[in-house]
Amino acid sequence: MSHGAVRLTYLDNAAADHPLDSTPQVAYALGRRFGTAVERNRARRRLRDAFARSWVDHLHQLDQLDHTKTTSPTPRLDGAFLLSGHRGLLTAPFAQLVNDVSTCLARLAAASADRVSESPR
Repeated sequence: MSHGAVRLTYLDNAAADHPLDSTPQVAYALGRRFGTAVERNRARRRLRDAFARSWVDHLHQLDQLDHTKTTSPTPRLDGAFLLSGHRGLLTAPFAQLVNDVSTCLARLAAASADRVSESPR
């Protein structure tokens, strides 16, 4: 799933034995082709902070949805995330990166909800 300069890959961890906690597993992949070590580290720091802010917003939105819904609870993303992107990560405004990551999370949550509603009970 990608939006803007950000690419987000999600690995569903539905069969995991551990309970859902508020800290997701996140990895960052920026290869040598991305740029120098300084550029890769800067992009990784920006991605890390953008994901952290987006994740807090995502959890807050899910809590609001859970309180307003009377039907089944909203499925949560409890897998692992892999964040990567292109060189636009270095020059994009930080607010745009947060928006890009938030958009990817929202799309994943919607896709996850669709899969849950389609599964037999």
